[in-house]
Amino acid sequence: MAARDLRLQVVLAALDKASGPLKRIMQGSKGVSAALRDSHQHLRQLNQQQRQMDGFRKMEAELGDTGLKLQNTRRRVAELQAQFNQAGTPTRKLTRELKDQTRQIGFLLQTENRQRAALDAQRRSLSAAGIDTNRLGVHQRELARDMEATNGRINSQRAQLAKLNRAQEMATKIHRAGMSAAAHGAGMAFAGQRALRAEMLPLAQAMAFESAMADVRKVVDFPPRRPSRK
Repeated sequence: MAARDLRLQVVLAALDKASGPLKRIMQGSKGVSAALRDSHQHLRQLNQQQRQMDGFRKMEAELGDTGLKLQNTRRRVAELQAQFNQAGTPTRKLTRELKDQTRQIGFLLQTENRQRAALDAQRRSLSAAGIDTNRLGVHQRELARDMEATNGRINSQRAQLAKLNRAQEMATKIHRAGMSAAAHGAGMAFAGQRALRAEMLPLAQAMAFESAMADVRKVVDFPPRRPSRK
């Protein structure tokens, strides 16, 4: 009974030592997942800045179009007013067009004021984010480089996380197989160890299952495995 208890204690100690790679892989996976979430959050912030700058550019263009329309309409009103003054009896068409163009000036002035207010609000928002609208082109180029670097980091982190997930699956299978083999007294010479070492070389070498069970075999003489009955 004492020998059996000693064997069980040694096997459990070896399995605990052998579980090191799995624990480290899981910790590494959590760390990479957290870093990936941070990268996605940073990318969302960059996308928000890009939308703000694109929106500012669009507002600027719209305000410029409104100003041009206002300038042309004022010129047309001046022409119509001159014709109206020169005409002894202005025609209904001339009178109607003069009124329509005069109302259009009022509409365009309201539109211009609304667009200017929106543009000023967007300028303040960008300034609060550290973006000078007078140097918008420089900020956009810097933003494009930052987004490219962030996307590259995300792709790298995704690849690293996928590798960790594959290694975790392998380590879990090896650990389960090792526990089963130890329970049957068969040792732990697994072909899967090569796959684990290929995926996570530093972890596998540091806490290899074969090395752990080699220590067990130095202390406990496992009986030979009985052939299975068919």
